[in-house]
Amino acid sequence: MSALIPAGPHHLAIGFVVARVVYVAMYLMDIAVVRSLVWALGFGLCVAIMALAG
Repeated sequence: MSALIPAGPHHLAIGFVVARVVYVAMYLMDIAVVRSLVWALGFGLCVAIMALAG
């Protein structure tokens, strides 16, 4: 088994992009509650990226 690799900014950035794609899908399917949760996840990832940057 490989060791756990701590999340770096590139992992968080990929998660942010995935969250935005899922957000658009939830918008098109008109699923408001999940869309809001995914938006909050993306926002949290953005804050985490900024925290790691400095």
